[in-house]
Amino acid sequence: MKIIFAIKSMTISGGSERVLAEISNRLSSLGYEVSILSFDKTSERSFYQIDKGIEEIKLGDNFSNKKILTFELFKRIYLLRKKIKLCNSSVVIGFNYSIYLPLVISSIGLKIRLICSEHSTYKSFKKNFLALILLKFIPFFQVKFIMVSLYAFNSFPKRIQKISEVIENPISVRTEPLASLSKKRNLILSVGRLSPEKNHLRLIEAFSKISNKYPSWKLKIIGSGPLEEEIKKIILKKKVENKIFLKKEVINIVEEYAQAKFSVLSSEYEGFSLVTAESLACGLPVILFEDSNVLGLVKNMENGISIKNSESNTLNLSIEMEKLISNEKLLFELSKKSKIPETYDINLVIEKWNRILKNSFLKKKTT
Repeated sequence: MKIIFAIKSMTISGGSERVLAEISNRLSSLGYEVSILSFDKTSERSFYQIDKGIEEIKLGDNFSNKKILTFELFKRIYLLRKKIKLCNSSVVIGFNYSIYLPLVISSIGLKIRLICSEHSTYKSFKKNFLALILLKFIPFFQVKFIMVSLYAFNSFPKRIQKISEVIENPISVRTEPLASLSKKRNLILSVGRLSPEKNHLRLIEAFSKISNKYPSWKLKIIGSGPLEEEIKKIILKKKVENKIFLKKEVINIVEEYAQAKFSVLSSEYEGFSLVTAESLACGLPVILFEDSNVLGLVKNMENGISIKNSESNTLNLSIEMEKLISNEKLLFELSKKSKIPETYDINLVIEKWNRILKNSFLKKKTT
């Protein structure tokens, strides 16, 4: 079966991009003819490894810049339609609304099955008026939604739920059984796209409040995105450039988890939070805000710390980070219970995707 995975860009270090790469690679190994379509330029490289058997279709050379103006939007829709017709795929899977909304329009009249893979909650649409309007019309088209969690599923209107199914993100990252904390570095890890909703500026501010008190402790932020330059400037302004490190690329994410003592997620909201699941799978307690604890994986003071949202979020984050920094016994106890359910095993997740794709193909043949 020939399928296309479509996403705005594969050059950034986001969770959606990592999941797309992993699922594409696995499905390709199962015999699917897989392509990945993006708005990247041909000279740009995917942040995550893509198997050689997967065709990468990059449309970015056709655009003058990354800003989607009215003319650019119609141009993207036209090129998407042209490329989909040329590829003659059975199923097209759009990762996130930034690509699947234009895909819905570009596939009108084409005999394909369109799957909209949504990795956030309905809350993210409320910040984008155009996306919110277009979402209201999606149920009138022949599409299927894949949500990454029951929490995300329940956040959407009933009309979207009726055409949706939940498939969890795969967690294939694992480390060896709990190593001695004394062998680890005094390191806090934060992984995620450098964008406003991830709120790295709050994290930097919170860590800056306690960094002088604990000079041996460092904060490593792994990711790339639109706020990269601003984050660099804030680090310099706070004069913590020798304590907070920004890393755009990683060769082995498992090694990064293995070096750290705990993980922090400073996001405003999450649809799944791949980083939380991966951290726990690697034995790292996680500090996050309860609005981001969407799967309930973090049990407060059992395998991490879930902070109640308030106007004092930055101060509270600083207090909870210091709690783990200063109490190695507590850190060890939380680490012992850091794990995730087997339902996130990649083999089980791929089985669900395999079933969805085969059902979509059968429906396409009968239409």
